Amino acid sequence: MISNQSTSPRYEALDSLRGLAALVVWGYHLTILPHSSFWDYTPFACGLEAVRLFFVLSGFVLALPFLDGPVSAPGFLVKRVLRIYPAYLAALALAVILPGLCLVASGKPWHLPSLGLLGAYAELIGPVGVSVLPVAWSLVYEMRISLVFPWLMRGYLKSSSWTWAGAVILAFVSGAVLDRWLIRIGAPDTFPIGLMYMGMFMIGISLARHRDRLANWWSARHFAWRLLILLGGLLMFTFSFRIVDHLTYDVAGLLLKEALVTLAAAIFVVAALAPGRFKRFLGLAPLRFLGRISYSFYLLHILTIHFFAYWSPFHLGAHPPIVVACSLCTSLLLATLYYYLFERPGVFLGRRLAARIQTLERHMTPMQTKGSLET
Repeated sequence: MISNQSTSPRYEALDSLRGLAALVVWGYHLTILPHSSFWDYTPFACGLEAVRLFFVLSGFVLALPFLDGPVSAPGFLVKRVLRIYPAYLAALALAVILPGLCLVASGKPWHLPSLGLLGAYAELIGPVGVSVLPVAWSLVYEMRISLVFPWLMRGYLKSSSWTWAGAVILAFVSGAVLDRWLIRIGAPDTFPIGLMYMGMFMIGISLARHRDRLANWWSARHFAWRLLILLGGLLMFTFSFRIVDHLTYDVAGLLLKEALVTLAAAIFVVAALAPGRFKRFLGLAPLRFLGRISYSFYLLHILTIHFFAYWSPFHLGAHPPIVVACSLCTSLLLATLYYYLFERPGVFLGRRLAARIQTLERHMTPMQTKGSLET
């Protein structure tokens, strides 16, 4: 969902792909409006699938610095925290204040969410639900996996391809089995499905490692084959959840739909890496801009939808086209503001602190070596 800025090469096409995924999530949340059933079988109803694409993209982008050379684990975590939290906490504040102001202005009672709930949202590690900022659940998994990502990469760099493939399969299968078992005994938990999301990060890592080979393979295919594969990915992305959920809800069904959507995400990433029409499309200036502000757009879009549809004094919920237009324009404007006020300063500060941490570690290593020799 969120890219970590680094000295590694930046793939703007993947930023644009992330922006399109954020736009899909916005479209998914528009289904709360009346007369929106026509969206159900279009890519714009695939909000959950778009989050899976975020996870694959995050695994890809976060892996790049580790593939270029040693990376300080504390420095990585500092950069990750400062990449995620500033804009997120600002969006959380808006999610608390905005509905309260609207209710008070209309003469209705408003109750501040409990401190325990706000604390859970602020720490972004445990389950948070959807009552305050509905998109926060995905950031919980981003943070959990980010906390172990340096050691995940260390394992990847020391593993053979077959060992890593087995680890990916194990993450998916164990997550699916545990998730369905806990649901069956009436004790659902967020940990098992998090294993499957970690598997998606691991797929992104593999794509990053073999990005040049995959891009060359894609470029060598005939245009008709590339188009056929891309359309197949779009169909898997759009219909896997709907079709499989209608057929079965067991472990095999969960594995099948998550695997198909992850495969679709991998196809999109490979197509975006290779020169061609799809990459040129992703290189359009509006899509590049959407990619840059995609994180803030993802955080804020649901608030603008609720504001224009339900919270504002205009009562526009019965007029979906107006809500759609107002929400999109306001989300883009707010996301741009948040990008410059919170995202960019956080990234800059994270880079500075990570560089200092890495410098400190380099100075400490010779001292530790000298101390051990003297001992």
